[in-house]
Amino acid sequence: MIDPSPGSVLAASDQGKPDTALHGFAFDGPHLILGEAGRLWYGNAHARAVHPGNDGSYIAVNQRGRVAVVGTDHAGYRRLFLYRSDGNWAISDSFTCLADYVSERRWTMTPDPRMLQSLAMQGTIGNQLVSHSTAVREIEMLPSSRVAHIRDSAGGSELEIREADSDRGLRGRSYRSLMRAYVAEWLPRIATVLASPLPIVSDLTGGRDSRTVLAAILRAGELTGIDVNERVRFASDPQLVRDLAVAEEIARRYGLRLNTTVTNAGGLLPGAEIVRQWRTVNAGVYYPIHLDDAQAAEVSLGGSGGESNRNFYPGPGLSRLFDVRAKYFFDRDSFEHVKTRALADAASLAVRSERRLDHMIVHYRHFRDRLHGGRRGHRS
Repeated sequence: MIDPSPGSVLAASDQGKPDTALHGFAFDGPHLILGEAGRLWYGNAHARAVHPGNDGSYIAVNQRGRVAVVGTDHAGYRRLFLYRSDGNWAISDSFTCLADYVSERRWTMTPDPRMLQSLAMQGTIGNQLVSHSTAVREIEMLPSSRVAHIRDSAGGSELEIREADSDRGLRGRSYRSLMRAYVAEWLPRIATVLASPLPIVSDLTGGRDSRTVLAAILRAGELTGIDVNERVRFASDPQLVRDLAVAEEIARRYGLRLNTTVTNAGGLLPGAEIVRQWRTVNAGVYYPIHLDDAQAAEVSLGGSGGESNRNFYPGPGLSRLFDVRAKYFFDRDSFEHVKTRALADAASLAVRSERRLDHMIVHYRHFRDRLHGGRRGHRS
């Protein structure tokens, strides 16, 4: 079997179907499940499996009869990349690890430099993939709504990509009902994290999104009797003077300690490991290079992702958003190629609970937020 550790190929046509596993972290009800050890404990304690489509940042592999089903968390923060060509296929949570695997087997790989030109676009839209297509024509990022069904076959395994059967019970419910359910679900989760031994840092910018997170932390602290000042390091960037002034006012009002100095008890990663982690997680997918040398795990809370529910990008529409950036491409053909892929993918994603959303919001959710939000630096 293929080694299922993070940054590896999870399954391929020249291997048998993968074993049951959990890569990353998942929430199920109030419970936080960390990796394979957490999955095993949770399964024994609660007789429940972790399936694709929940909150967190994970890849879940489950067995359904003779088929292994592989999928991600609901938002796709833990990504799946698929290679297909000439009857060969492979899936991985890392674009570069997948490319390395394919290269070692001398399977077909065709560069598509047109897709790389999107990184020259000014603004945050050019900081990551703008469609499911990558700089290798045979490799795509799977939408978070897709799952891989893998079954053993002679000499390897067979693959079928399907739409996940989940709409998270959103249909027909009022906004008030959904908001009440959301708060009821997330307060116990925040309480779980507060009660854990994990170090916690929470960004406080003064914006509506970070204030929402702060409100949840304060309420969870009240419900559990936990002193949030003792458990949470509240941080605000000193270089953002206006944000810092608002954060300081909020901190005074609620008696919070802001920007306290902490020592890195876990030590620092070696330089080679820092670069390896960056290459595994972000190379070819998310273009700004942020190197994180911290070895200790830390729960990072913040308002990232709030923009997924409103128009973050300026302008009257997704097509126009690309048109005004055509000048950053080397040639018109490359621009049209990238734009066509981006608009087509946004349209294909605007289904189910997202079918009535502006495609600008849909695109932001599935590319900018998915590839940039929910992580500090380059770490998943």
